[in-house]
Amino acid sequence: MASDCRSTRKVTAMQGTTSNVGCMVAIVLLVGGIAMGQGEDLATDPNGYDNWKGQITVTGPVPGYMEVLAVNIEFCVYQPGQFALSYPGQDPSGGAHWVYAYQVFNNIDPHPAESLPYDPDYVSRISIGLDADENAQGCYAMAGTGIMPDAPDVLAPTSTQAGWDFTQMQMAWSPGPDPAPAISAVLYFTSPYGPELDSTTVSGWQPGAGQLPSPLLPEPTTAAVILVGMIGLSMRTRKG
Repeated sequence: MASDCRSTRKVTAMQGTTSNVGCMVAIVLLVGGIAMGQGEDLATDPNGYDNWKGQITVTGPVPGYMEVLAVNIEFCVYQPGQFALSYPGQDPSGGAHWVYAYQVFNNIDPHPAESLPYDPDYVSRISIGLDADENAQGCYAMAGTGIMPDAPDVLAPTSTQAGWDFTQMQMAWSPGPDPAPAISAVLYFTSPYGPELDSTTVSGWQPGAGQLPSPLLPEPTTAAVILVGMIGLSMRTRKG
């Protein structure tokens, strides 16, 4: 059954890679012979922003459950204007905003459930934590890049999560002699603000939690310094 994700307090902004954040995000993938995107993987996309691309593994608790959750999530953050270099015509902001992109891979093999008397869990929802003032917009899914969600969230200016729901068994993983991996479409939203790490929840029969990039609203002093710098640069340019 799907469960909601409630955003948690923001963590310190990431200054580089962490133990569970490498360099990754998906743009060209082949699923069932269908090309996914036009470029590199999300996890290694050269158009992504610095170290804000990679992969994490989200797992759920084992005791007391009939199914075991274990999925990989690739992600990439794109500065304004860069998303269109990897996915032409797909940026709903027209290059004005940052783009936060994710892709769920329910295809770990060997799966942790195989060593236990349980089955691999399906994915019914992924949600990314937001603060209510970050003005995240849209919850998009790119056709042709994987399994499409059936109920993306409709974001409001005060939303505290961005999420995508899948039909219960749509994102089920069946390892074995005839494996049936479940890979989501590229899921994304936009925001005027650059990244930090925030909570993420993946739900199926049970939930699992991790951290993925999410917008960070600049402190008032930081925003003022940026504005002064932009004005100064504009004045020097005009004088030149």
